[in-house]
Amino acid sequence: MTFDVVIDEFERRRDRLADEVARILAAEIPAYAQLSSPEFDAELRRTIGDHHDALVAFLRGGRCLEPADLDYVRRSAAERARIGLPLADYLRSLRLGQRRLWEELIAIAGRRSASFLADATRNVMDFIDYAALMAAEVYLEEQQTLLAEADRVRRDLLEELLLGREPAPGPGRAIARSAGLHGAARCLLILAVVNTPELDERRLRHAAIVLERAVAERVRPLVVVRQHEIVVVRAVTKEPVRLTEPLQKARRALGGDGIDLSIGASTVHHSPGTLPAAYTEAISAAELSRTRRGLLVLGELRAFDYMVMRADDTTGRLVPSLRHQFADRDVKSAGTGAETLHAYVAAGLNAKTAADRLGIHANTIHYRLGRIAEDTGCDLRSLDDIVDLMVAFHLASPPNSPSLGTASPAG
Repeated sequence: MTFDVVIDEFERRRDRLADEVARILAAEIPAYAQLSSPEFDAELRRTIGDHHDALVAFLRGGRCLEPADLDYVRRSAAERARIGLPLADYLRSLRLGQRRLWEELIAIAGRRSASFLADATRNVMDFIDYAALMAAEVYLEEQQTLLAEADRVRRDLLEELLLGREPAPGPGRAIARSAGLHGAARCLLILAVVNTPELDERRLRHAAIVLERAVAERVRPLVVVRQHEIVVVRAVTKEPVRLTEPLQKARRALGGDGIDLSIGASTVHHSPGTLPAAYTEAISAAELSRTRRGLLVLGELRAFDYMVMRADDTTGRLVPSLRHQFADRDVKSAGTGAETLHAYVAAGLNAKTAADRLGIHANTIHYRLGRIAEDTGCDLRSLDDIVDLMVAFHLASPPNSPSLGTASPAG
């Protein structure tokens, strides 16, 4: 059987092979079965037919391939990227289709056509390699374009939300709805400030993905990288919201990769319309996080804790100097006074409960509290005096040390 006779017969089987390859792809690749629809199936068969035609033309022509010969691959690769088909599945479909066409050529030629096999093998392999390389390049180019466009839409959406505006109809509103950020949906905002200088885009994206996975609930949150910060806006479908542990794990993992973040999370807000205030809260939390090992979730604090943490120099000047002096001495020594006061406040001013939590005898904690009262002039039954001491200890604490502001006097 001559070369031309084999190609003629192969060409006559075009439509049957297109149907057969389409069935193979749907059976072997779940993503193709999921995408199946009259429109998609028809487009898939056209693409397989185009591939068959290009292979026939190449085998007949016996010349080097040009990009124009495979325009159908460019169209197909771009379309597969746009509909979200994974690259691995797309490349596998090419391999499966090419293998089936090659098997058909061999079957037509038969064992007696050694000359055909010798000529065709090299040519078909060149064609397959060239087509696969172009498909991968076009797919990745289109994917990068789509990612860039999606990033732009998310950034624009975030800017609208941070201005307190309702997203206009279009892709931005669709993303907001998919993230659960519409109507009276409850939400919170997480801000991660990047402290590592000159972090490239790839590593910023990696950090954003790690944070997203740490806080994602039922729907994917809105995640946007903005220069030196990563903003995550997450819908809240149930309370209480516990973010400290997952965010701390994510922060430690990223720290191991050389990415240092200061993370602040806002309180829960009752609608996306108040996200400007949530962003302001998250900025404040990120700044305060520098004295709390890089992470502060405002929604997990009591109001009293927050007020103590916000104590500044003016607040400090309102506290008698004797109490500052005691706090300074204690922080520079064993910190027993701070530990005792913390336990006493956390126990609702119950000395026995505080002793149990510290694992010490009740007489011991009464002795310690007596010394604090004597050295500071405080009445430890007075909320005002306790607040003075809490502020003094907070201002005396070095950066990155645990803050006293972790429990209210109400326990």
